[in-house]
Order: sequence, then structure tokens, then C-alpha cells
Amino acid sequence: MSGSSLDGIDVALVSLNDTQCNLKATYFQAYPEPLKQDLLKLHAPSDNELATASIIANTLAIQYADAVKGLLAQQQLSAKDITAI
Repeated sequence: MSGSSLDGIDVALVSLNDTQCNLKATYFQAYPEPLKQDLLKLHAPSDNELATASIIANTLAIQYADAVKGLLAQQQLSAKDITAI
């Protein structure tokens, strides 16, 4: 998840069943400064906004994947241990 503060990515590890949702762990990964600046630029009209947004979206996808990997490493888990992301 990424919020309006543009400081980084928050990841949560939860356990779900039919009646409960339990928070098991959290992980935060700060945005690299160049990415943060690119995101801030999208707050104002400019040329090629759609092209810029699509490039940033690809960069964010990599950042999100890295944040999930960070949480898994922190918790000493593998992707096989996770049902859904």
C-alpha cells in the first residue's frame, strides 16, 4: 500500500480465516528519492503525463515486489508460504 504522504510502501502480513483477520507483521520500504520526486511531479499538469505515469507505474510495480520480498525476508518466509498477495 502506498498513501498520500509519498514516503514509501507499507506491507502487511495477515492471517485470514472465515471469522478473523490477524496482523502478523508489517514492513516499510521508503521510496528512492528520484521516484518520490517523479511522483510529486504528477501532482501538477505537464506534457506527456500519461507516458510519465505509465513509466512510474512500472517502477512502482518493481518497488512493490521488492517490498514484499523485504517482508518475506524479515519474517524468514518464502513466497511458497503465502497464499495471496
